[in-house]
Amino acid sequence: MTTISNISRYGLICVFHMTLLGMANAQREHPDLVVAADGSGDYKNVQDAINAVPKNRSTRTVIFIKPGTYKEKIRAPSDKKKLKLMGESYKTTILTYDDHAGKTKDYASTRIYADDFFAEQITFQNTIDSRKGGAQAAALRVDADRAVFYQCRITGYQDTYYTGGNKRSYHKDCIIEGTTDFIYGDGIALFEDCTINNRKDSHITAHSQKLKNGQPANKFGYVFKDCEIKLYPGEKVSKASLGRPWGNAARVVYLNCMIGAHIRKEGWSQSCSARELRCELEGENFRKKTWKLPLLFLRATSSPLFKCL
Repeated sequence: MTTISNISRYGLICVFHMTLLGMANAQREHPDLVVAADGSGDYKNVQDAINAVPKNRSTRTVIFIKPGTYKEKIRAPSDKKKLKLMGESYKTTILTYDDHAGKTKDYASTRIYADDFFAEQITFQNTIDSRKGGAQAAALRVDADRAVFYQCRITGYQDTYYTGGNKRSYHKDCIIEGTTDFIYGDGIALFEDCTINNRKDSHITAHSQKLKNGQPANKFGYVFKDCEIKLYPGEKVSKASLGRPWGNAARVVYLNCMIGAHIRKEGWSQSCSARELRCELEGENFRKKTWKLPLLFLRATSSPLFKCL
């Protein structure tokens, strides 16, 4: 049987090796620009600071964002590579907006196109509550390769976090929360030591894969490793699911996660009608409960990352 240690040794761990090295180096850098809402920095708005970064710079640019709530749509374009946004704490540095799909196509509060993007100690937020008449309202959309999020909070309701374009992203010690499909898209993402908070009896993930000649464009998808799947404080949730497919080639794996009792006993959405593989997930609250996982989510492939024997 493929063990967690073997799975961890291959696949996305290799993909993100250089990204992790970059994360360690970036933590030692001093800020090039400072954003402060009270005017004590170089800029009052985050977007103004991003706009001031030279295009196609070969070295990392670090923008320190002082504590405050910054209500603005933020865009990091593709020519602002190696950009780092750094806060003092995700509890005090908050990037927020309140747009949704019912108003505009470009509704994400923050959208990242710049490769090698790095965020540390920042909250990305969308305040539109889909349960009160809103629609899809992303707090964060990433269309960049090798993006890293360290000790960040990504919070919203429906469709909180979109990972796009088969791009790779890594998340360490982050908090992600929402209602329906709140981690979704066709990206390749590793979530390690993260906390995933359900606000509603709905689906955590809605992963998708573009097809090439009838087959998935790549072998990878979402991996949640050593994460906690929890109930959002104060919410009454008892039948949430780990995910559902968005299309015909979704791939999502939970490894060595502690999964709360609010997750339905089937584990995954019953909207799947594919064949099933048996896989044992060891969640503390489930006492090594064995679930049947839809083939759409976990496929036996040539990659050890997704093989379940």
